[in-house]
Amino acid sequence: MVPDLTSDTTELTALVDGAKTALRWVLSSELQRDLFPLKIIFVLFGIGFLIMIVYFIARTSYMDWWFMGFLKDFLFPKIFAKKLIIKKWKKIKKGLEKDFEEQWKLTVVEGANLVDRILKDAGYAGDDLGERLKRVDEEEIINLEQLKKAQLITEEIITNPDYKLTKHKAEAIINAFDRSLTDMNIL
Repeated sequence: MVPDLTSDTTELTALVDGAKTALRWVLSSELQRDLFPLKIIFVLFGIGFLIMIVYFIARTSYMDWWFMGFLKDFLFPKIFAKKLIIKKWKKIKKGLEKDFEEQWKLTVVEGANLVDRILKDAGYAGDDLGERLKRVDEEEIINLEQLKKAQLITEEIITNPDYKLTKHKAEAIINAFDRSLTDMNIL
């Protein structure tokens, strides 16, 4: 049995003619003229979104982290690391300006984390701040004993959510961290 190819050809021709008609309609100058205001609106939306993307990338540290971070670390590792630490430390100290205990606790924990990270980056071994402080020499950090007491209070804050922290005690702990960062020539 030989299939009838003439009916398939007619259907195929009708399909091709329909596609040509649709393409002519899409490319017609009348449709393009009618859609021109919509094109302008979408182009303006696109430009607006592009401006917003550039603005938010510039306002956040994403580009610094993504693109410039490697270059800065490669060319000037200590200068930019120190500036970043100083900026973070100022932000941490602002936490003491608040008038509620939870913020003071958070400030103390963040301060301890920063000191811990600095000691870790300096090459002191250990799993946490307490272990790293055991390896620090009294000559390197003059207020080492205060720093160890501050670390114990920080551990207590972390493990005991009911721990009562006064603003005076939080300021003393932050001052101990501040002094240790000064002793390490960070601040």
